[in-house]
Amino acid sequence: MTLQAVAAPSADDRAALLEHAARLLTPLGNHRAIASVHSSAGYVAMSEDRTAEALTLVETGLQAAERSNDPYQAMIAHGNIGLAHHFSRNLERARDAFTHQLRLCGQHRFRQEASEGLAGMAAVAAAQGDDAIAARLRGAAEAFGYAMALFDKRIDDRLEREYLAAAQIRCGDTEWRRGEQTGAALSLEQAIDLALELIGTPK
Repeated sequence: MTLQAVAAPSADDRAALLEHAARLLTPLGNHRAIASVHSSAGYVAMSEDRTAEALTLVETGLQAAERSNDPYQAMIAHGNIGLAHHFSRNLERARDAFTHQLRLCGQHRFRQEASEGLAGMAAVAAAQGDDAIAARLRGAAEAFGYAMALFDKRIDDRLEREYLAAAQIRCGDTEWRRGEQTGAALSLEQAIDLALELIGTPK
C-alpha cells in the first residue's frame, strides 16, 4: 500500500490509497504501521515539492505514532514535520519539531536518526544568522551518518540551496570547514545540547 501511494499519479489517488490502508489497519490497532505509511508518503511528497500535502500526511503520521506509543515512529514524524515547516518558511515550528525529534533521539540513543534533526537545526541556525553554529551542527550531522540516513538527496539539496549555502558564504570556506570539524568531534549529547541551547531553544 505504501508503494502504491508513493507511485499514485495524483494527490487524490494517494489520499484514497492511504485512507484505505488506514481503514484496514485501524481495526487491528496497528497505529505504528499507519504512522509509518503516512510518514513515508509525506517524505516523498516533500521530495517532489508538494509541501502542503506533505505536512498533512506527516501530521497524520505523528497522531498515529502517539497513539501507538512508539518513540521511533514519533521521532521520524517529528523530523518530517520539521522539514515540511522548513520548506513552508515557518522556522519557529520547524525548530520546535526538530527539538522534539532530538529529545527523543537523546532519550532513546537514536544516533543516526539524530543526524536529520541536527541537519535541520543547522538550517534553522543558518536562517537566524548563527553561521558558526550552523557549521558545527552540520558537521555533527555528517559525523552521525546523515548521508546514509537520507532517503532522497533532493531534500538535503533543498536545505543546502535555501539555507546553508548562504551561511557558508558568509562564514567563508575555511571557517565553515573548521566549524564542521569541531561539530564532527562532538558526542551525541553534546551535539543535541548545541542544537537545543545555542540557538535559543531551552532544554
